Amino acid sequence: MAQVVFIVPENGSEITSPDMDWLRGMVLRGGRDFWCSGSGQGWLKHADGPELLLAFAEGFGFFPEYIGRDGDHWIPFSKTRGDGKVTVWIGGDPIVVSERFFVSPELALSTIEEFCATGGRTNQINWIRKSDVNWRFGYWDHPDVKIQ
Repeated sequence: MAQVVFIVPENGSEITSPDMDWLRGMVLRGGRDFWCSGSGQGWLKHADGPELLLAFAEGFGFFPEYIGRDGDHWIPFSKTRGDGKVTVWIGGDPIVVSERFFVSPELALSTIEEFCATGGRTNQINWIRKSDVNWRFGYWDHPDVKIQ
């Protein structure tokens, strides 16, 4: 496995070559307390250049964003999930994301395992280029953001 660095959401600590059992536990059992604290987003950086961002929303799972070696952005797209809107908090700001962009913790784990092993995207998810999505990613001023 090539070197991978994991940036912890809570405090920005960098963990070089994180233990896969630990990552597995955080994905399957870390929940809101781990993933939604601090920056609100986990970040994996592969030695070959790709990056994987992971946001979490309770009841929806993970919103992974894959950034390839050439800077191309990919997100999951499910035709079978609902078309609701989910607010995730990234860097302290709310962002509105389609429910269709979320995957289960099990699929998120598969995504992380493939990324750590190869720097690539798992074929277990239907990925779509972020630029091809007909979705206005909302920020704090988006009318669908519900400030709590």
